[in-house]
Order: sequence, then structure tokens, then C-alpha cells
Amino acid sequence: VCVTALLKIPLSADWCFILAELTKSYTAAVEKVTAVGNQAYLDFMARRLVEMAGYLVMAYLVLLDAKTNEAFCDSAVVYSNLIASEVAKHVEFIDSFNPEQLAAYGIGLLATQNIKGCVS
Repeated sequence: VCVTALLKIPLSADWCFILAELTKSYTAAVEKVTAVGNQAYLDFMARRLVEMAGYLVMAYLVLLDAKTNEAFCDSAVVYSNLIASEVAKHVEFIDSFNPEQLAAYGIGLLATQNIKGCVS
């Protein structure tokens, strides 16, 4: 059931569909990252997952604002366009990233190198 239908506000079905699809994309990204079972990989991808979650939370908050004030309906549509591109960017990065590439980003080096003053 579309969230906008539950809230009974006049937003387009497209907006509802986009938000539902973005939520599915976020859920799939979380499942993909956690399924690897590598803490360094999870830590590396956490920023992207948090950003995606933040965009979705903000979208739902704009939706709630639109419920109380129709002036926010246009903002909800505009914001959905923004988050669609941002979520797609992070999903693409997660989908195309191989955990073996972590070393290229310097991930894991601190754990294996003896850094003066940090490791005795």
C-alpha cells in the first residue's frame, strides 16, 4: 500500500513508486554488504548506507510535512528526484565494488603495519 494513500495527501503515484523502489534498493544494498561478513568492508560501506538511509528518512519526513501542508507536495517531488540519483549512485558503487579492492583504498593497512606511535 502506498504511504501517500495511507496519509491521504495528493502526491502522484510516481512519487510513491519512486520512494518504495528506493527503499527496496536500500534494503538490498544493506543485505549485500552485510552478507559479505567482512567488518572492514562493512565499515567502508557504512557511510554510503547511512547516507542512503538519511535520504530516505528525509523523504518520509517531507511526506509527513506534505500531509499537514500541501505546500510541501512540490518539495516532496523535487526531493524524490534528488534522492533517486543519490541512492542510485551508492547502489552502483556497492554493486560494482569487490571487497578485495579494499587494499587499494588503504583499508586494512593500519591493522597490518607497525605505525610509529600507534602500535607498540
